[in-house]
Amino acid sequence: MRDLFPVLNNDFAIPSVFDDFFNDGFFSRMPQMSMPKCDIEDTGTAYIVTTDLPGVNKEDISVTYDNNVLTIAAQHKEDQHDAQHQTSYVCRERMNTAFQRQFVIHNIDKSGIKAAFRNGVLKIGLPKLNPQTQEQSGTIDIQ
Repeated sequence: MRDLFPVLNNDFAIPSVFDDFFNDGFFSRMPQMSMPKCDIEDTGTAYIVTTDLPGVNKEDISVTYDNNVLTIAAQHKEDQHDAQHQTSYVCRERMNTAFQRQFVIHNIDKSGIKAAFRNGVLKIGLPKLNPQTQEQSGTIDIQ
């Protein structure tokens, strides 16, 4: 079967060149950045935003709501104790990282917004200005 695809028998196949370049060189030493996952629940009278922020201190979190945009920003700082001492690491993957997430959420009572951070989980309650009962979505016939 490999005879049908001669490129696969070639030691200089293009996929391996790219794999070697991106996995073994400069790019393999770059930190992997990932955005914390967020859930937004609609309770009918409010929105509840839940975000996992493991390893982040409460003091390093910023939450703002302005012009219908909820902004969650945080920074994870490495332990300063390690930075002051010359430590010989075998593997070091943890570093300073920062992120920012923004969500457009309308019809919010700004004076009633509350946030709590416990055990690495941030919960933000955004009460609605005019809680309205929304119609349940129904099936639409396709013609």
